[in-house]
Amino acid sequence: MQIVCALLLFVIGGAIGMRAPDFDQVLRWSPVLMHRSLLTHSFFFPLLLCLNLVAPKVARTLGLVSQQERQEFARDAPARWFIMGISLAIAVHLCFDLFPRSWGGYARIHVPLYGWTTPLLSQLWLLASAFVCLRIACTLMRRIEEFFLSFFGIVVAFAVAASAQPHLAFFAVIPLTVLGFIAFVLPGGSRPRFARKGTAVITDWQ
Repeated sequence: MQIVCALLLFVIGGAIGMRAPDFDQVLRWSPVLMHRSLLTHSFFFPLLLCLNLVAPKVARTLGLVSQQERQEFARDAPARWFIMGISLAIAVHLCFDLFPRSWGGYARIHVPLYGWTTPLLSQLWLLASAFVCLRIACTLMRRIEEFFLSFFGIVVAFAVAASAQPHLAFFAVIPLTVLGFIAFVLPGGSRPRFARKGTAVITDWQ
């Protein structure tokens, strides 16, 4: 039953993540949330959700919780998969946002109480935010099955975004692939480890 709940939350998280960055358009009348606001076109949302899950891992590293509590955190699949779905979908959305028709007006990132950033700063912010979202998803992975689930999820999210903006698909896939690879291979995340014991292949997570 837990796996069904986790899968459902992964899908719901992905659906939310695809639309979350454009939430600023719903409140475009607000003087704070302009379109492409720094607050919505960023890694802030998944990071805030992730903090409650990452805290036990950090506490374990500092010796503040037991190994049993650490294992209980690792088994918390539904919450982790929900955040993974959101993070991956937002990363896809931001990679498509890297290629507007022009870098004038609303294409740039808006900082509340400051104004519009330059095109270069906007591009760097979108790249950095997409990377952090992908890194969050990689950090939350605990099993090899979750890696394949994440890969399938990001392909589906990309296909959905590409169906709405097919002319950007070729361009968006490049930063998404490069950032995803870097986020996965960097040390400190949850990368799959394969070890052979006799004829069986043992799969675990670091």
